[in-house]
Amino acid sequence: LIWFVGPLFGFAGRAPLALLAAFLGGGVLTLGGLVRRPVIPLWRPADGPPAPARLFTEDERRTLVAVQDTFWPPGPDVPSVAAVGGAEYVEAVLASPGVDPREGPAAKAGFARLDAVSAAGGVPRFHQLSPADRDTELRGVAQEEAGAPFVAMVLTYTLEALFGDPIHGGNRGGAGWQ
Repeated sequence: LIWFVGPLFGFAGRAPLALLAAFLGGGVLTLGGLVRRPVIPLWRPADGPPAPARLFTEDERRTLVAVQDTFWPPGPDVPSVAAVGGAEYVEAVLASPGVDPREGPAAKAGFARLDAVSAAGGVPRFHQLSPADRDTELRGVAQEEAGAPFVAMVLTYTLEALFGDPIHGGNRGGAGWQ
């Protein structure tokens, strides 16, 4: 995330981003600026957690995790997006009935594009690239006309998974708020 948003706003650390996300009250920073969307719980505590969605293949899920780790690199005192349930959150949101049904196929096409770019460079899958190479490839895809909306969508849902209320299925145990 610092990779993507920090330089735009001069942030040097993650704490200002967390404060900004909290201040926006659910607004999310994306390529297009501020996006305000209503937050619709995927499940209520009395219902228990949602059943795992199966929208993506294992390779697509690995690519999603690699993209999320590029946005928000894990560290010793920083939870990974995987630790807060980021990939599961994105998959559940895209499989839910309240979301534009074109977003799931768009995500799958974006993952395929990342894999194609990686394969052209001699590495079969995006998630198999080094973190530096992932960063370079993701930046390149973000500059493409069809790639920018994909990157913005994954970034938006990644931020929701990191900073949203755990009631919505991400941010397990409030780890993104720590």
